[in-house]
Amino acid sequence: AISDEANGFSTVDKYNTGTGAWDSTSLTIGGQHFMRLLPLALGKVMLIRHNVSTDFIESNVYDAALGTWAGWVTIDAAAPKSLTYKETISATLDKATNNIYLAYGANVAVASAVIRTALYNGTGWTLKGNVAAADTIKHVSIALDETTKDVYVAYLQGTLTTAMNA
Repeated sequence: AISDEANGFSTVDKYNTGTGAWDSTSLTIGGQHFMRLLPLALGKVMLIRHNVSTDFIESNVYDAALGTWAGWVTIDAAAPKSLTYKETISATLDKATNNIYLAYGANVAVASAVIRTALYNGTGWTLKGNVAAADTIKHVSIALDETTKDVYVAYLQGTLTTAMNA
C-alpha cells in the first residue's frame, strides 16, 4: 500500500510473480489514509485504513482471483485522527484461524486519547475494548503470540517537542 501525502492519494498495487511486474489492483483513494495490509485465506488480502476524511476505521478485501475489491466496511465510525501523530493503527494476523487483531488510536493528539481494539473473525468485525487512555498517543503496534494466543499492544504516549515525520 502506498500513501502519497504530497499529492493526496493512496493506492494498492500487487507484485505479479508470474510476470515479475507490479500490477494495479484498481484501488486508488483520494486522501492521505494511514493503511495496513494483511493476508487472508483463499488468495484474498485485507486493507485496513484510518480514513482521514471521515475519521472512520475501515476495511476492504481484495480477491486476487476475481481482481475485485469487496467494498468498504466500517469498523469504527468515531476515531478522530491526527495528522501530526500518524502511526496510530496496527494489525496482526493469527495464521491458524485467520483472525485479524486491530489496535488503533482515537483522539491521539489530545489529553482524551484512547487506544481501541477490534477483532475480525473471517466474516465481520467486533470492537473488543480499550487498551489504554492516555495524554497523546504517538504510535501503536500490536502482536500476537501464536502459541498462547495472547495479544500485546505497545504504544508511545506524551507530547513531542517537534512533529513526527511518517
